[in-house]
Amino acid sequence: MSLQSWKKEFYPVSASRVADKDALAHSLRKWQGLTRAALRKHKLVRCGDSIGEEEPDEYFPIDSSTCALCKAFHEELPGGASCGSCPLVGLSEQEENASGCSKEYLAWSDDYKPAPMLTLLRKAMRAQAKKDKA
Repeated sequence: MSLQSWKKEFYPVSASRVADKDALAHSLRKWQGLTRAALRKHKLVRCGDSIGEEEPDEYFPIDSSTCALCKAFHEELPGGASCGSCPLVGLSEQEENASGCSKEYLAWSDDYKPAPMLTLLRKAMRAQAKKDKA
């Protein structure tokens, strides 16, 4: 197992190539691959905000550059960036102003806890399913 096998299972398409309508599912799949069990299965380690193999020294970043939701919905506006149209906005129970996923991301990057982001992504998937039925 390797970083390549991990990508095949959890990140088969680059975030920048994912259709907006598929961004939530793509993000959920990537985050499912960040559990300890998934990383262990593929013999990967965490290094900062990346995952990869110890030998060779090859790493995959876990940040906005590999996030299909960020690629689809992030906007650069005068005065700063906005995630306003992202389907995660308003769903976070951890966010004081309920504006996105920063607290969930920090739970992973600071404490290696992917569960809060997985919970948020699943909540967004349920909300999208309801919206699609209406």
